Amino acid sequence: MKTLLVISRLTFVPSNYFLFLREVLDRAGEHVAGLALQDNVNARQLAAIARLYQIGAPRLATAMLGNTLALLGRRREGLFAKRGLPVLRFPSANSEAMIAWVKEHGIDLIVNARTRDIYRTPILKAPRLGCINVHHGLLPEERGLNCDLFALAEDRPAGFSIHVMTEKIDDGPILVKRVVAEPGEKDYLGYVKRASRVEGEALGELLLDIARRDALPKGEPNTTASPLYRKLRGTREEARWLRGRKVRI
Repeated sequence: MKTLLVISRLTFVPSNYFLFLREVLDRAGEHVAGLALQDNVNARQLAAIARLYQIGAPRLATAMLGNTLALLGRRREGLFAKRGLPVLRFPSANSEAMIAWVKEHGIDLIVNARTRDIYRTPILKAPRLGCINVHHGLLPEERGLNCDLFALAEDRPAGFSIHVMTEKIDDGPILVKRVVAEPGEKDYLGYVKRASRVEGEALGELLLDIARRDALPKGEPNTTASPLYRKLRGTREEARWLRGRKVRI
């Protein structure tokens, strides 16, 4: 099975999601065909780093700044180069170049993790088995962005879900759901670093299962009567609220 991993070139995750990639390769590297980096390094992202300092989220800002500087070291590229695997850069998963590459190389499965692209029909249908997503919240209830951050702030369990992708956001059967932190965790970056490793472990195991089946598992229904939508808007009021809830940002 040929799997293409897709992540953002720049994230706030410590080590820029390196631990996630290493775990996937260590567990299911024979089923990984390459890495696609969604190129989100631009003036807007650099302004976002400054904004995080301004609103009172210095740890997140420093993590992003450190990851920006670390791009020069090409650590993730080196991880894949050791295995003879390509690393690609695209402006969006929906770009014609990305879709063409997937078809040309006979990719069976795409895994999206840590990008904010909304996949459209052409890319969803390009790989033989479709696309799956690592969602940073516990589906089916927790939908939107930064679900795990709000879960920590509200003293709820925090974790991630892996689900089949459709054109509807956070839709599609749930293949994996994993709690990473119980109520009481307040170190967000510490949580995210630990979670990235657990995500890699879970995805590696899932890829092995998909390869054995040569099909996606049926999964669990991704429906609920009481969805909880979350999105961090990056305001001083939000940062003040999070700090008031003892969350370290």
